[in-house]
Parts: sequence; structure tokens; C-alpha cells
Amino acid sequence: MKRFSEKDFEDIKYEVQEGRLTMSGTRNTLLIFLLYSGFLVGLSFAVANANTIGWNNLSQWWHGIYYIEAVLFALQIFILLFCWENNSFNQKILSISRVVYTYKVALDPFLLINVCER
Repeated sequence: MKRFSEKDFEDIKYEVQEGRLTMSGTRNTLLIFLLYSGFLVGLSFAVANANTIGWNNLSQWWHGIYYIEAVLFALQIFILLFCWENNSFNQKILSISRVVYTYKVALDPFLLINVCER
């Protein structure tokens, strides 16, 4: 079985220290996710409130989805505002939030498609 040395991890170490996995790179990614998700969810919310569907005609399940989206937006803004110091705790919070919001951004277009179909 091969033993790993420090040389085997140089590329990963460089990516974490200088690449897109840095604290500033992660904050920029989260900001882009916030803008993109805000556009898609805002558009679907505007369609839901238009005279075509109406907010009152949506089921409680859809109301819950929009309330969850609002909580996730508030949490993402909170993370972006308060995770500026370069320490290991903020790095962990930003890394976890990057994973969570990547999944959220992947699911947001389906929210728009489903509301626009009604």
C-alpha cells in the first residue's frame, strides 16, 4: 500500500490557500448564489402573486416552501455579513454553507418551473 507524502497534497494545499476555496473565493461564490437565487425565487414569487395564480390559490405546502426560502435568504445574508474574519471557525461555516447553498441553487429553477406551469 502506498504511503502519501506532503508532495502528494501540494495541489490540494495550493487550491485551499490560493484558489477558489479561499475565504474570499467562498464569500464571492455565496454572493453570486444569493443574487442568482434571489432572481429565480423573486421571479417565481412575482408569478405566484400575479393575477394568473394568486398567492391565496397556492397550497400551504407552497407557502411553506416560500417561507423556507425566506429563512435561507436571511441566513445566507447573515453568513455573508458576519464571516469576514480569517479563522478556522469561519472557514468551516463558509464551507458548509457553500455546500448547502449549492444544493439550494440547483433546486431553485424547479421552483420557478413548477410555479410558472400552474
